[in-house]
Amino acid sequence: MDFDDAKEVLAIHSGFSKTFDYSNETDFLGTLRPYQGIEDEYFHEIVEALFSIQDHFKQDVVDRELMLYLWEICSSTICLALREGSLLRRNKLISDEDLKKLNSWIHIIDSIGRYLLIKLSLADIIFSYVEYLQDNHYGENIENIIPFFLKALEAIDPKNDINGICYAVLELLAQIGSKAKFCLPSLRKLSKKKSLKKISKQINYAILEIEKS
Repeated sequence: MDFDDAKEVLAIHSGFSKTFDYSNETDFLGTLRPYQGIEDEYFHEIVEALFSIQDHFKQDVVDRELMLYLWEICSSTICLALREGSLLRRNKLISDEDLKKLNSWIHIIDSIGRYLLIKLSLADIIFSYVEYLQDNHYGENIENIIPFFLKALEAIDPKNDINGICYAVLELLAQIGSKAKFCLPSLRKLSKKKSLKKISKQINYAILEIEKS
């Protein structure tokens, strides 16, 4: 997903797209007004879009519309569903399960946005999403997401970054299994890096789990 595609995804799900047919199709916020049940795939699309624009946030000046779309998704979800006394909660239109899931999604989207703004590493940016996927099913776009996991591992500074994110990503890749087979060459290459010797056991475990899936 390139910058323009990612920006359009965020525009669609925030209700600001000028080309999306809102009368016949749904979007992230559209599922909340009126409430139609939340869609996991919309969340995963938003995350992919945010990961895809990381390089843009390395600049000193960022696209103002991007921030508008991001804040609209978060603030409107809070006002419509998450806040005490919100429309959906007051009228008992949304289940506790969906509220819990929405709360997790907005926390992740918000943290990714903030980490992008302060130019943290990709490992930091993906961490909350990786943690979420360890206990929840991945989206249909997981094969588009996995390269960001690999990029984060490849950029690890062994002096500073051998931490929970490495283990979490490798464990997640092992869980994903067959859909992660395309990343086996990259994992085998990482397993041979002397600087990553400390996590070579975990890398090899992920390789074996993916191979036998």
